[in-house]
Amino acid sequence: MDMRYDVDVRKMNDPVLTKAELVKELRGLGLSRGMVLLVEVTSRRLPYVVAGEQALIEALMDVVGYDGTIVVPAFTPELLDPACVLGCPFPYECWEDIRRNSMPYQKKLSIPAHADPFVCQFLRNDAVVRSNHPLYSFAAWGKYAKVICSRHPLHFGLSDDSPLGHVKDLSGYVLLLGTAFEESCMHALAKYHSRRLPICIRRLPVEKGTSLFWKDILDYRMDASGLVQVRQKMEERKTIVNSYFGSGRITLFSAHEAFQVARHVLNP
Repeated sequence: MDMRYDVDVRKMNDPVLTKAELVKELRGLGLSRGMVLLVEVTSRRLPYVVAGEQALIEALMDVVGYDGTIVVPAFTPELLDPACVLGCPFPYECWEDIRRNSMPYQKKLSIPAHADPFVCQFLRNDAVVRSNHPLYSFAAWGKYAKVICSRHPLHFGLSDDSPLGHVKDLSGYVLLLGTAFEESCMHALAKYHSRRLPICIRRLPVEKGTSLFWKDILDYRMDASGLVQVRQKMEERKTIVNSYFGSGRITLFSAHEAFQVARHVLNP
């Protein structure tokens, strides 16, 4: 049987990147040993990387070292009760079947169904730990991995007490690889401080003993409004570093700076 490379034709005009080239590019962007990084990746917007997501993961690990920390969102919205999903694609008649046959969140086994391949590969790496939130879990590797993932409140899971807040408090940075600034989950921290956000209930399956029951958790309903203005303000202050892997955009900024600017812009 003939074997073929499965490469997006849109990437064919971009340079092919190796792990060594990734390390060089990341260091040129300003990454260094000991940094705490929240990393969000959209692989389809990046050039072809030899050895795929694992090469990118190892390049990041080489740059920050085990003195540093890499944090990756590993959200599992597919576990939500269908009644809590805006525009649920499944007909109402199927909802009870979904509820009866759902499985609870498990750190080792719950792979984000719609996440980027980078997230799934990161979870397979040795010494990666994961927080215990059934919806907003984070995975982490490095010096502060256990500190960041050990405390994660069930209600309002993207608050100051969540792994997002820990990244900010540790003077961490946000690295976006192919991900737009407005798509970063880091902005949830500032959004949570808004007095105008509606509170909603999100229902998720939870295991207790041998029984499965549905747990209601409180959260805020958020959108991306105002985030373009946040990016523009940070660009005016020259606190965002932008670069490119081929046609793939790379963005680096301070989590604390983004929080302060977003809180000011979103909550005047």
